[in-house]
Amino acid sequence: MTTTHTLRQVRTDAEVTQRDVAFLLNMDTGNLARYERGKRMPTPQILLMYHILFGVPISELLAPLLKEVKQSLIERSSLLLAERDVQLTPKSVQSTAYINAIVNDLKNTKTYDI
Repeated sequence: MTTTHTLRQVRTDAEVTQRDVAFLLNMDTGNLARYERGKRMPTPQILLMYHILFGVPISELLAPLLKEVKQSLIERSSLLLAERDVQLTPKSVQSTAYINAIVNDLKNTKTYDI
């Protein structure tokens, strides 16, 4: 389930209109609709407001984004490590070890405290 699907789903499950939520969030319904359709990424403030209004755990709202960010970090870290392997210097050994540890943590860790 995507964050945007979750936003729309919790609102409709609570039987609250898009217009009412837009008013509570101090935005027009068009902007809220864009968040709910996935045309715009919700801001942390929007996610917190949904958390407060509908009791949705923050971790549930952020789970899809967390997955995307983890994957991006793994890919970018792997590219950086490949570059470092070619240009390995004594100075870069420590940071390379740190990046390796991060990649391993990202691959092995399923949840984060949010």
